[in-house]
Amino acid sequence: MGHKRLLFITSAYLLVLDELHSDVDHRFDWLYHNKGTQVICDQAPDKVTPAADYPGGEYIQDAKRGTTDEPVRVRFEDGNVTTYLTMAGSPGTAVTTGDGVGASVDDRVPMVTIGRNGRNLRFAAVLEPVRTGDQPRVAGVHLDETPDGLTVAVQLDGRADTVKIRPDGGLSADLSQNR
Repeated sequence: MGHKRLLFITSAYLLVLDELHSDVDHRFDWLYHNKGTQVICDQAPDKVTPAADYPGGEYIQDAKRGTTDEPVRVRFEDGNVTTYLTMAGSPGTAVTTGDGVGASVDDRVPMVTIGRNGRNLRFAAVLEPVRTGDQPRVAGVHLDETPDGLTVAVQLDGRADTVKIRPDGGLSADLSQNR
């Protein structure tokens, strides 16, 4: 198995791109915990009991689950800041939200698990902190693969920031100067 991670930060958001490779079909789970009061995701509407098919699933409380082919949007609410997680869509994406383990099994932390099956998978996610009362700027994330490499487009404020990763590992970014 192989794993590569790219982190790209701007004044408005953090882009996380994970590339995962396996010689056989495998389930890859992308996990994120965020301190706060609750986690909300429209793509995970169905209440479930902790899943025995997921290692550590017995420690997730108030679990909700769903499946989507569309981009995933998750809100981690807190008093002063809501953190939005927006992930590029992919067919058959499983989404589970709930309260996971923090410093101990008694410390509950809102979390999301985003799972996909395959041999060569990518997860492109944007994390955006937004002050209470303000609106998020990120409207979507798209990941495209071409012979020239990967392009991640982050849609915000009616435009798109693009990050391109060439097959040789080279990187270029086209970011709007109107921040």
